Parts: sequence; structure tokens; C-alpha cells
Amino acid sequence: MTSKTIFSIFLFFSLYCNLQFITETPLRKKIVDKDFKYEFYVTKKIPEIRANRTYYWFKGGAIHTSEYGISGEVLNDDFEKFYLNNQIAEKGKFNKGLKVGVWKNWHPNGKLSTYQYYDEGIKNGAFYKYNENGILVEKGKYRRDKKQGEWINLISKDTVVFKKGEVFVSKEKTKTTKEDLKKKEGKTKPNFFKRLFHKKNKPTKENETSKSKKDNVNPREKEKSKEGKGFFKRLFSKKQKTDDQLKN
Repeated sequence: MTSKTIFSIFLFFSLYCNLQFITETPLRKKIVDKDFKYEFYVTKKIPEIRANRTYYWFKGGAIHTSEYGISGEVLNDDFEKFYLNNQIAEKGKFNKGLKVGVWKNWHPNGKLSTYQYYDEGIKNGAFYKYNENGILVEKGKYRRDKKQGEWINLISKDTVVFKKGEVFVSKEKTKTTKEDLKKKEGKTKPNFFKRLFHKKNKPTKENETSKSKKDNVNPREKEKSKEGKGFFKRLFSKKQKTDDQLKN
């Protein structure tokens, strides 16, 4: 093999590599709509479409989103969105039309609004939300695009547990709640009957007054009363004897 042939092969290989690099280098785009300014990169290389993913692509001077297909240049590499006053509004990165890595959003005053991690177009990882004063108000995490584990609202001090995107209540907690309710009902019934019998046996004011009057009677009057009763008893006894004698 002559040196001329070797040089030709080397030159062809270099040109091929440079051409490949040029065709795969993302193209920078700048667009503006009524609310925001955008700066991003696109590539004409069509990626393999994956299910349950949201793809971002550019066509006709605007950014579009779709699932299970694209019809334009896909967004790739760095992405930035600005308010019309050039204040940063959103920043992240694309890989073949899919969001990847950390994505951040900002309030118009420059305070961080949200922090979210993406894995090949799917929310997967930590999530933080801040108010306009930059104070953390909510935090949690996603697993495969669904809320998972504890989500804490730092304003209301509430904690909600999620499992595969749905609010999760453990069976043990439900069982404990039912047992506590039964115990509570069991305690309530004896107390009800106890109060009922207590009311029945409780002396009334009239009974107490009558008893009090009896206790306060003068001893002499008690004796006179007894003597009076004895007198009438003897009188009726004598009358009964007289009647018996007359009959006989």
C-alpha cells in the first residue's frame, strides 16, 4: 500500500467524522411568545419512541409536546425560558426530546419556585416547592412519575403518605382504629347504666325533706304520740271485750 493510498484513506475518514459531528450537533434556537422568551437546541435525528413519555419538539416557530410520536426537530441539550424582562423562568436539559436531570422553575421575582428531577422524561426523585418569598412549602418524591412515600406540607403541617400515586393507609392503622372504637363503645355502655342506676337510687329532695322533718320531731311529742296511740288501743280493746260478754 502506497503512501498516497494511506493518505486518501485518512482524509476520507477525517471528512466522514467531521460530517457526522456536524449532522449530530444540536442547532440553537431562539423564539419569543406573548409571555416568555426561549433559548434551546434541537436535533434532526429522530429518536426511538418510548411508551408513556412526553416528547418535546420544535416546528413552525413553536415548541410542541406529544406522546408516542413526534413531527419536527426534537429538543436536545440545554433549555432556558425567560420572562419578558429577561428574568429566568425555567431551566433544564433534554435528551432526544425527553427531560432529564434537574429542572428548576422560578417566580417572576427571581425566587425559586420548584425543583424536580427527571429520568428519561419521567419524574423520578426529589420534589421541592417554594413560595414567592423563597420559603419551602412542600416536599416529597416521585417514583416513575407517581407520588411515593411521605409528602409534607410545611404550611399546614400535614403529612400524607402515597403509594404508587394514591393515598396510602396501612391495614394495621385501620385495625387499630376499629379496636379503639370498640373499646370506647365498651366503656361508654357501663357508664350509661351506672348513671341510670345512680339516678334511680338517688334520694329526691322531697324524701330528704320528709326524713329531715321526722328526725327533727321533739322527743316529748314522740312520747305523747305513743301514749295517745296506747290509749286508743286500750279503749278499743275494752270495747271489744264488752261486746263479747253481751253476746255470751
